[in-house]
Amino acid sequence: MGATESIPLRSDDLQEQVTWAIALWLLLTFSLALTLTLFLP
Repeated sequence: MGATESIPLRSDDLQEQVTWAIALWLLLTFSLALTLTLFLP
């Protein structure tokens, strides 16, 4: 975690955007997998 600490400016904004991107991607992947498991026998 030393790389994120070396950036003094806008590191929180970037981390928040990355967190939201990962959360949305996981939600999309989970919903897709759930849909596939429901509709495929």
